[in-house]
Amino acid sequence: MSRKDRMAKMEKKRRDSTARGVGSLITAFIWFIVVPKLIEYYLLPMMPEGFNLEGIEDILDRWILAGIPLLVISLPKGYFGMGGRGWLVSSVLYSILKIFWILYVLNFGDVTGLIYMDDGSGWIRIDIVLSGFMYLMVALRLLKLLVIYGDYRDNRTAYIEENGKDNGPGNPSEGDGIRVKGRFN
Repeated sequence: MSRKDRMAKMEKKRRDSTARGVGSLITAFIWFIVVPKLIEYYLLPMMPEGFNLEGIEDILDRWILAGIPLLVISLPKGYFGMGGRGWLVSSVLYSILKIFWILYVLNFGDVTGLIYMDDGSGWIRIDIVLSGFMYLMVALRLLKLLVIYGDYRDNRTAYIEENGKDNGPGNPSEGDGIRVKGRFN
């Protein structure tokens, strides 16, 4: 990919786009609603006799329930261009909600009673504890907040130049001027 192509791609990401917002909403809908329903209706019935899968069904229900706020925030996250304050706020909110989504879906790392198996003489319960995995996922999501802020700072000046608007104080391209009636003088 040439430098000119990369610059054109970044310019597209900095513009506000309704199509990108709707695409983000559709992607979130597929991930948070359609995927768990497909697992529930097509994969779980294919399990052999003698398995009690109520634990997995509970996880899929929590997946959908905790995914609804992420579904709502995905529209503005996709709509706003990189460098805009709307993008920064919605991306940070999305990342924080994603942390709570991971924790809630996997029951804060304690997935006891996930599957019960019948071995002929009684039920065997499978317990899983994912606390180390949970710490890792939360740490990676918190590091993602730094990446989001870095993307915002890198694209802020170009966003203002391309869109011709500044939506508030703190514009890094304006310097330390005196602000009078909303303008820097």
